[in-house]
Amino acid sequence: MRRRISATPTRIRSGAAVLEAPDASRDDFTYGARWLGLAAQKGQHQAQALLGQMLFNGERLPRQPARGLMWLTLARDSAGPDESWIKESYNKAIAKASEEDRASALQMLEHWVQGRKD
Repeated sequence: MRRRISATPTRIRSGAAVLEAPDASRDDFTYGARWLGLAAQKGQHQAQALLGQMLFNGERLPRQPARGLMWLTLARDSAGPDESWIKESYNKAIAKASEEDRASALQMLEHWVQGRKD
């Protein structure tokens, strides 16, 4: 039987901190990436923004600019007025993105909205 794990704010912060630690071990990094991904999948927009940045720029994760742009778009749409860092991150990414990356991100976003979060 699989155990259901929830992405609580404490686990999200702890996972994000591990991802940003320069001396994180491979196991630590796997743990952090797991929690960040779970939180993003569940709609936590700060996690979506951080994951989007990391994927778009290839920071400690393999570079996937289209997928990163998709996460940043979702985060931007949910960000509050006091979360300008999310909007700035999106604006930087969209300015750097190729037309192909933008088109792929839009397609991924359409799948997400339709409920196919793959």
